[in-house]
Amino acid sequence: MEHGILLSGADNIDFMIHGVFKYSFFGHEVWITTTHVCVLIVMLLIIGFAIAANRQMAKAREVPEGFQNVVELIVEKLDAMVDAPMGKAAPKFYNYIGGLWCDTAPRRTDFYIDSL
Repeated sequence: MEHGILLSGADNIDFMIHGVFKYSFFGHEVWITTTHVCVLIVMLLIIGFAIAANRQMAKAREVPEGFQNVVELIVEKLDAMVDAPMGKAAPKFYNYIGGLWCDTAPRRTDFYIDSL
């Protein structure tokens, strides 16, 4: 791979953190950087996914299909991620670990608790 990242062939690819704009906050110069912009984009995508998942789970079916499959896959993977290191103590920490990862996750969990 002669051209490296993104295969663009450009010699001027720059992955450094750059200031997008600056403003004054209580007399201090504060910069909004490219990192802030990327975090904002990712945060908006996760919040959008959580809102869509919440609406989908409100009308969940017994046999999942489509988007409900994706949401249940994520719940099962979080479940496995907690079960592996914690063993028998894991059920006490499901909501805590899930809350750390998806604070805006669907609040309706009765379909999940019944499987415990």
